[in-house]
Amino acid sequence: MQYTNDHSIHIAFLPWLLKGDYDFIPAAKTISVTTLLRPIRQIVLSQRVTGTSTDVSDLIASRLGSAIHESIEQSWLSDAYKKLTALGYKQEVLDKIIINPSKNALTNDVIPVYLEQRATRKIAGWTVSGKFDVIFDGVLADIKTTSTYAYLTDNKDDAYQKQLSMYWWLNPDKITSSTAHICMLFTDWQKFKVKQNPDYPKLRLATKDIQLIKPNIIEQWVSERIRMLEQELQKDEPIECTDEELWLPKPVYAYYANPLKLDRATKLFDSVLDANAFCAEKGKGIVIPKPREPKRCHYCDAFDICSQRKRMIND
Repeated sequence: MQYTNDHSIHIAFLPWLLKGDYDFIPAAKTISVTTLLRPIRQIVLSQRVTGTSTDVSDLIASRLGSAIHESIEQSWLSDAYKKLTALGYKQEVLDKIIINPSKNALTNDVIPVYLEQRATRKIAGWTVSGKFDVIFDGVLADIKTTSTYAYLTDNKDDAYQKQLSMYWWLNPDKITSSTAHICMLFTDWQKFKVKQNPDYPKLRLATKDIQLIKPNIIEQWVSERIRMLEQELQKDEPIECTDEELWLPKPVYAYYANPLKLDRATKLFDSVLDANAFCAEKGKGIVIPKPREPKRCHYCDAFDICSQRKRMIND
């Protein structure tokens, strides 16, 4: 992998940004849980990209997320969790916790805690690989460094549900609860917004419950996903991404009272029918749909070679 530093990030950050700790090893017909969640077109075209480089600035978000995961894992591995007595947890309960126990160590008196373990499973001729964050006494928890927008809109809940359900499917011996937790650390949280919006997260940390899909049902989804992937891998032009996959914003229709002055809309509408009705009522003006930019394209490895992106975002 070749890297650039086009934004002149200080050398103090560079070793940290370039630190590679992702333990998934690419292999033929092997796919990770997170990759399986991506649009089929993105998966296919990303494999055809060659000779590209990555700017270190694009690694900031992933390294920040990894740093949080590493810190939480180390706090448990170093017995720091035993300090929970300061919050009222009983010592005799904390003493029952065993980190990453072997099967022989599992008894009725043990509280098992599993951290950052990778599991694999074969299906439809492929190997699916996934690494969960934490399983505490049979309950899965996934740690996300994310934006408050994701919390407020629930726009990632479907992906979260499928991701965590696949972890259950991969680890049925460790995960015993059908409810999992998304533990969010917000990168853009601002205290003053708590008073402005009652739905805004009250703290920089928040937890959301996710109802998992049963393993036999998610297995059907995985099987169908792999079938689609194999089918599209054979095509020169794979199936296009949907509006939802592209993270396209909702349509907005702008009404301009004076068609000769388009620098600022007179009024905005969510519905083209409402916009045209308003225009007809006024007896003048024009309605123009606001351009919608596919946000996901900017995070796709196949950005440079994708014909769909080129049609929607000019080079």
